[in-house]
Amino acid sequence: MPLDVDFRIPFPHRCSPDLDRTRAHNLDWLRGHCLITSDEEADRYLSTRMAEAVAYAYPDARGADLDLATDLNAWFVVCDDLFGDPQAALAPEADDIVHGCARVLEGATTTEPAHPVVRALDDVCTRVAHGMSTSWCREFRDGLGDFLRASREEALRGTPHTPLTVQEYRELRMRSIATRTYFAFTQRTGHFELPALVLTAPAVVTLQNLGHEIVAFINDVYSLEVEEHQGYPHNMITVIQHERGCSRADACAAVLAEIRTLTQHFITEEAALPRLCEELGLNAAHRRDVTRYVQGIRDVIAATRDWSPLCSRYHTDQLAASGHRGRSGLRSDAAAAHE
Repeated sequence: MPLDVDFRIPFPHRCSPDLDRTRAHNLDWLRGHCLITSDEEADRYLSTRMAEAVAYAYPDARGADLDLATDLNAWFVVCDDLFGDPQAALAPEADDIVHGCARVLEGATTTEPAHPVVRALDDVCTRVAHGMSTSWCREFRDGLGDFLRASREEALRGTPHTPLTVQEYRELRMRSIATRTYFAFTQRTGHFELPALVLTAPAVVTLQNLGHEIVAFINDVYSLEVEEHQGYPHNMITVIQHERGCSRADACAAVLAEIRTLTQHFITEEAALPRLCEELGLNAAHRRDVTRYVQGIRDVIAATRDWSPLCSRYHTDQLAASGHRGRSGLRSDAAAAHE
């Protein structure tokens, strides 16, 4: 897949000025949680440009807020590596990780020896809660739990003998792409919370859903070759190709056309937000927060567009060197639990 794909997404590129410092912090955090244990792994992880992905997604975040977002993203990456490898995802150790993470999300205290992935999640959840309401934290944890369940479901269904329909794939991908958490995190890095009547308003839900799909399908375009190399069938391009019986080129063209259609729909819906704020009777502060939240969705979309071509994660030549590490160089194998 060429790296210079024109998705026709007219959202500007933005980047936090704290990119370099958060990159250094994130490496220290990963080493501290035994998710990176060698210079070779560190170099491989740096080649994925994960710090750039987060600095693009949260360009207004600074200091500890950006550090937290980068650490959360690294945790997602470990899980994505684990569940993106069908053999690793079906191993008994994967059950231990999922169950351990579920206990953390339920509020249980982490016990030793816990798997590094579980300890890392516990650390992130503790830091995320600072300054946020109990209800917001509950929603945040629910989003993480939904991501884990959907990712596990994708792995369990990840054989060529159980193809999904386009509609089934869209429904599953909506949960496994983790954008629910990424969009919500705009509130955490910005230190604000939107009222429930805003987040549940049909217009805002529509913008969220459009954002989920745009990010998911951009990801599918860039991850196609690596996922095929790993025998992973859940990608919109392969799903369309199977369902329609069309060529690879036609399936790719269909996904690109869908991304462009979704983007135009997003822009149209966004233009109606002032009327929504008026109908809901929002005060000036809440109206500003609505704008910030939707700008956050835009930033995550733009970050996915701009970071993906830079990331070695989507290069098939990285797979042979990964061993028991994921495509990003992070450790998700069972042996890490004993280090």
